[in-house]
Amino acid sequence: MLHLRSLLASIAVCGILCSVGPQLVDAQVHRTQVSANPFLLLAEWYNLELEHSVTKASSLALSASRLDVSDDRYSSLSLEYRYYPSGEALRGFHFGPRLGLFVVDDTTDDDAAGGFGFEVGYNWLLGERDNVLIGLGVGVNRLFGEDRADGGLLPSVRLLNIGWAF
Repeated sequence: MLHLRSLLASIAVCGILCSVGPQLVDAQVHRTQVSANPFLLLAEWYNLELEHSVTKASSLALSASRLDVSDDRYSSLSLEYRYYPSGEALRGFHFGPRLGLFVVDDTTDDDAAGGFGFEVGYNWLLGERDNVLIGLGVGVNRLFGEDRADGGLLPSVRLLNIGWAF
C-alpha cells in the first residue's frame, strides 16, 4: 500500500508541475519527452521516463524501472530535477538531484526504502523536426534507513533510451 501511495503522490506532483511548467518556459519547440530502452527488454530490464521542461534550462523527470536478476527484483520510481547548462531543456548535457522509492524483492523478504541521489546525462534530439530523442545517463542513490550491507548506495543507469519529444 505504501508503494501505491508513493506512486500516486509522485504522479500528482509531476502533473501539477507539468501544468505550471508551460507558463514558466519561453518559446521552445519541445517541452515533453517520453522514452524507454527497447533493447533492455531482452534482459528483463524495463524502464520508462517522462520528462517535462519547467524553465528554459531545466526540467522534471519521472522515471520508473524494474530489473529481474535470478530470484531478485529491483524496482524504482523517482522524480528528478535536471539542469541543462546550455539553456535548452531536453537537449544536451544535464545534471541534477533525484528523490525516489527503491524496492528490492528477493526470496526471503521485500525491502523498500526511500532515497536521494544525483545523475548526469546527455540527450540528443534528432530528425527533421528534432523530435527523436536518444538519451544516456548514470548516477548514484543513497538509500534512507537502517545500516545496509551494500552501504546504502544504489547505482542508476539510463542506457540508450529512445523516445519522442513533443
